[in-house]
Amino acid sequence: MKIAIVDDDSVFMDEVKDIIVERITKVGITDYSISTFSSPEQLLVDIHSFDLLIIDVEINQYNGISICDQIRKSNTDIIIMFISSYTTYVFNSFIVSPFSYILKKDLNTKGISEIDRCLQFYMNKNKIIKISSFGIEYSLVQRDIKLISKMSDKCVFYYNDKQFESRINLKDILMDLSPFFVQINKSDIINLNFVSDIHKDEITLNSEEKYYISRRKIKDVHEKWMQFLRDGG
Repeated sequence: MKIAIVDDDSVFMDEVKDIIVERITKVGITDYSISTFSSPEQLLVDIHSFDLLIIDVEINQYNGISICDQIRKSNTDIIIMFISSYTTYVFNSFIVSPFSYILKKDLNTKGISEIDRCLQFYMNKNKIIKISSFGIEYSLVQRDIKLISKMSDKCVFYYNDKQFESRINLKDILMDLSPFFVQINKSDIINLNFVSDIHKDEITLNSEEKYYISRRKIKDVHEKWMQFLRDGG
């Protein structure tokens, strides 16, 4: 996991870094690096490689929200957390879909809980599921699984541009999946990261494919969709 912290206050950056090291160790992430930047210009050179960005809204002459707007155009997956001394910019920040907006005075209280929530979100996104397909073992990154469909006595995993068939029970799969998956009917499990819209009993993917939601699943699907959006999905 690669983390970037951007702030013109070096003392505050060190404080944020210390908290992240403590929390990341607690959740068990061992492969990580933390880089600090006093200027967004330094960050933009290598922005593609970062998983998490913690950035001040005001950095000298720069506007953190405008910087993140640029970043979003080239790195749509990066998790963005704003940290500021002011509440003024909260609603303006929505344009870049931040995971969280933390006040500097709350860093050691709400800030810690938000960092914990962010790390859990990252781990869920990068969780692996292992399946056997025609005698070959595969490890699939869950965030890249668009859809899992039950067909006869097997399940089909739609993974990137490939399909993997595995003789596995749909109910057993659900137990190992991250929270951004939801079962929408008796045959289909959808990854909410690929969803563009949910309306009543219909779910539309970014690819414009549409799937029906069974009556008994409508409430659960809509609740999980709202929670997914609240969690920065």
